[in-house]
Amino acid sequence: MRSGEPVWLSSYGNTKFPLLPIWTSNHTQSMAANPLRRNDLVTGAIGLTFRESQPFDLQQRRPFLAMASETFTMVRPRLA
Repeated sequence: MRSGEPVWLSSYGNTKFPLLPIWTSNHTQSMAANPLRRNDLVTGAIGLTFRESQPFDLQQRRPFLAMASETFTMVRPRLA
């Protein structure tokens, strides 16, 4: 998230982050994290976890990216 780019971890076995606590909670097998931006500044993130491995192809990524954008639109007035 520090880079401002989304993170797509399609399966626990193929990740470079095997020690993240998220993998041991709730039987997580894959996760996605998308930045919430205000102008060019990353102000937070929204994350989703899945109990099954996900391919995170373009068809799956688009709704997640849209959700991050909409989420920021809803919380933006509270950050002002």
